[in-house]
Amino acid sequence: MSRDPVDDLVEEMKRMEQRSLGRSLPSVKKNCEMVEEDDSYFPILSLPDELIGEVFSFLSIEDRFKARVNKKLNEIELKSKYFVKSLKIGELSGAEMVDYVTNKKQYPYGKYRNEQEIIFDKEREYSSDSIRRISQNASIGQLSVKFDIQLNSINSKFHREIYDLTKNFDVDHLILDFQRHFVTEDVVNIINSSFFAEVTKKCKSLKLPFLSHSVTLTDLHELYEAMVAGSSKFRSLEMGIFASDFFEFLSLIGVTYRERKFFSNKDIQVFEDPAFPEELLEHLMYGLDLSDGYRHTYIFDGNVELWINYALMQESLGGEIKLRFHESQESLDNAKYGRNLVKMLW
Repeated sequence: MSRDPVDDLVEEMKRMEQRSLGRSLPSVKKNCEMVEEDDSYFPILSLPDELIGEVFSFLSIEDRFKARVNKKLNEIELKSKYFVKSLKIGELSGAEMVDYVTNKKQYPYGKYRNEQEIIFDKEREYSSDSIRRISQNASIGQLSVKFDIQLNSINSKFHREIYDLTKNFDVDHLILDFQRHFVTEDVVNIINSSFFAEVTKKCKSLKLPFLSHSVTLTDLHELYEAMVAGSSKFRSLEMGIFASDFFEFLSLIGVTYRERKFFSNKDIQVFEDPAFPEELLEHLMYGLDLSDGYRHTYIFDGNVELWINYALMQESLGGEIKLRFHESQESLDNAKYGRNLVKMLW
């Protein structure tokens, strides 16, 4: 019986991964052993540790991993700090993994050199030690983590550990996704009040697929007030939220929504996007009445902008919201008047 060529490619990928520990930078050790017999090899291990550390700062994360099989390089790498503009952590399986390996051969550093990624095989078990080490050494511009959270997955413990580790990263922009449209017990345990508070104090922005039940509206309200007061370095939040929670949140920030109008004793401004959201345009063909309420809404409270997805204004099950702090008057004015928004009166 002939083997499936896809299976052959997957097996070859696994063998390549094992062999990679003996290639690239680890070959430096072998080179240095040969230097007395052949002066064509550069004795990099004889360089000062500080200079080797500088070399590390120019390497991809993948090459840094490979260097760890050498004891001296491992010790230097452990102390070496570095910056990564963008890092994606995720997983693939089957044909998707084969395609990834094929593309990796074509683009060994990714299509864009400043964007690095670590992709795990869904069918294999892993330890979180390597990601923990990255969290100790790296400063990251944008970190994106996306796993398929399943209680019966062989990697469910690994997934939880990685998500929990994200709060330890020195990262500006954090994006967490769970490949799920519903809240599982694992997600509730990961995205809790303490996690939310810690991440929003360290990061500048956070994107979540939805607000976990274990993050309270009080947590969200405290973050909002800190942004309005300008006492937080946090600048942007994007997440899904249930409609019932959203309208309660509006009440907490001093805004009431009634009969498709906003009321507040605060000095707020409310705008509406006159254009229909792209995802609704196709419904025009089927006679859907879009005359009222099917537009995104923007509430400005000081320098804070609250963007509200049209679905929430329909009091549906839920939708997206975005919080953004504008650091300058120019940015604030452009947000209000630079994109053809219509001011709503009440």
